[in-house]
Order: sequence, then C-alpha cells, then structure tokens
Amino acid sequence: MNSLTISVPGKVFLAGEHAVVYGAKAVLAAVGLRCAVKVKSGTVDTITVNSKNYQDKKLIEFADQAKTLWQEFQQNGNFNPLKQWMSGKDSLIKIVLGESLIKGGKSGVVLKIESLIPMGAGMGSSAAVATALGTAVGLSGKELDEAVTVSERCQHGNPSGADQATVLNGGLVEYQKVDGQKMIKPAEFNHQLPEFILINSGKPAESTGEMVAMVVERFKADQEKLKTICSQISQISEQWLKGGNISQLIKQNEKYLEELGVVGEKAKMIVAEIERIGGSVKICGAGGVKAGAGTMLAYHGQPQRLKKLVKEKGWEYYTVELGVTGLSYEKN
Repeated sequence: MNSLTISVPGKVFLAGEHAVVYGAKAVLAAVGLRCAVKVKSGTVDTITVNSKNYQDKKLIEFADQAKTLWQEFQQNGNFNPLKQWMSGKDSLIKIVLGESLIKGGKSGVVLKIESLIPMGAGMGSSAAVATALGTAVGLSGKELDEAVTVSERCQHGNPSGADQATVLNGGLVEYQKVDGQKMIKPAEFNHQLPEFILINSGKPAESTGEMVAMVVERFKADQEKLKTICSQISQISEQWLKGGNISQLIKQNEKYLEELGVVGEKAKMIVAEIERIGGSVKICGAGGVKAGAGTMLAYHGQPQRLKKLVKEKGWEYYTVELGVTGLSYEKN
C-alpha cells in the first residue's frame, strides 16, 4: 500500500444544536481545523494506531460490548455503564475500528492520527476521528456511515447524526431528521457569510451524551415547551438560509439554548460581555453547565472591536475558514 493521508474537518452549528435531535432543521459549517490520519501497510490481523497495536478480535469484542451497553441505555435510560465502558483514552479508536472491521473494513495497517480539532469543544472531533479511521481501513458509503453512527452513539448516547454528515460532506450543510431519515443537502445562502471568530469558553465537565440526556430530563414534565423551543430554533435555521439578520439570529438562538438549560454561567458571562459592545455570540455544540460550554460562535459588524475585546479578556479564540472541503485524500 502506498502511504496515504486522509483528512477530515471539524464542524460548528450555525443554528440548530440540541433542537436537531427532536427533528428541527439545523445549519452547520465544516471548519478549517482538521483531523489527519496517515495510513501505511502493517501486520496482518493487527491495526496499529499512534504506535499502539490492536488485535482484530479484541477490537470486535470491544465494539460488540459497547453496542450491548448502548441497547441497555435505550431501554433503561441509564447512560453511566456505557459512559464507563467508553471512558478510556483510546475507547473512541477501539469502537470505530471494531465496528469498521464488523462492517468489512480491513486490518493490517499502521495509522497515525494528528488532529487540530479541540476535543470536547463541540467541534465534531469524535465524528472527524471516526470518519477518518473508518475510511483508513477501507470503508465508504453506507458502511462508513453506519460504523461512524455506532461510534457516535456509543460516545454520545443519542446524537442527531449532523456532525458526521458535516465533516464527511464539508461545506455548508442543511440537516434534518424526518421520521428517522437523514435529510442532508448543501446549504444555499442568499448572502455571503461574514467574518466570525470561535471562542473557547472552556471544556465542558459534561459529555455530549450527558447534555442531551439533561435536556430530556429537564423537559419530561413539559414536552410542549421543549417542542416550542425546538420549533423556534428550527425557524432560526430557516432564517439563516433566507438571509436574516445574523446578529439577531445568533442572539435569539442563544436565548433559546439558555432556555434549554445547556449554557453555564461562564458562557453566559461571555455572552453578556460581547452583547455589551454590540456583538452576538452563542454556543455551537452541546454546551455545558458546570464549567465551560465548549466553542462559541461570535459575530460583530465591526470585527476588530470583537477581537479587541477577546484579546483584552484573554479568551482563547480561533479565526477559521467556514465551509471548507470535507473528507479528502492525498498520496504521500
């Protein structure tokens, strides 16, 4: 096998996070921070990742047990056993490789992962890694989608599928789940996207799965309120596509996410500071309450004012390109 590099971008939600789980329309963008996996030939019945060897049999056993725990979580709502099983530093690697082998992927390769996508920041790191690894062992199309879906479920509980759709396809993506079917198409904007920056509000203490489960628990007694909020967020996605006022749409989206209970005090402080100077900002992933809330999408009509504030506050931030290429290959 000739040496090959597989490259997959991260992602951000422009609108629709959390609500997309309940059938709302979401708009996402692939971002210019990428995960690269270098591939070359290796030992039979073994996959080597970052110098660690994994036997085919053990990988398949790990994936099968993870899927069993996920099925139990669906029945009893207890995410903890699955979370514990997936708590190892290399659990994501093992689940996606194990499931990829079950789906027909091939071992006998040496892989090296190099990722610039922040982990646990709501930027699709796990979906990007899973997509790159599944591709590295030979999957594509339906088999790749299914392997990444299993990986994302075991990692996050009940993900919408929007992350993997965006990192695979790249660009700007319109995503919605209707009657269990994924509706994915390139997002067509009636306007050119302005300059945004991404602010790191800190890694959440909670996992994506825990945040999704938290929303379910919060609204068990008031499903109608949850449906109303999700419908309003879906309308914001529509307005993004139609060319609505971006600053107002970001502000509205953030307020609805705060109503869902997924924005902690640290992130709310950042919101207040940016709105004070006439800007707008919102979380763009699952969020977080106890500590940070991950990556936040920030906008100001005068970008330099926003950058000045961010630098004064000492917040970590990224200036990245949105709408970049999805899964790509290059021979080394």
